[in-house]
Amino acid sequence: MDDAKPTGYRVIGDANVDKIRLRILAVNLEQSLDKHRTFSPDVARLAEYAPLKDAMRRAEEQMIDLPEELGNLGYWLFETELSGPDFVGLIDCLIKFDQCLKGWRVIEE
Repeated sequence: MDDAKPTGYRVIGDANVDKIRLRILAVNLEQSLDKHRTFSPDVARLAEYAPLKDAMRRAEEQMIDLPEELGNLGYWLFETELSGPDFVGLIDCLIKFDQCLKGWRVIEE
């Protein structure tokens, strides 16, 4: 189902949020959620998770200046079917977005 392969990347702590990179990651995450939401009720619920929707919207509008925490991602990553092999690309997008939102620089390798 998921043809995207996770890319190698590192994260480096930073005091600010890279608004442009965060916007790109939000768009990528939104596209991945849209691609998978019809295949999984868990993805459909994650796509409607209010803190994530709000952070993605604000990231796309470049309204986030300081690092933020999404919270409760452990549930989505470990307690739902998103931890399965069909959603590797989606999880990759989610983790990159979350790390960038926290003020970490995501460096593709």
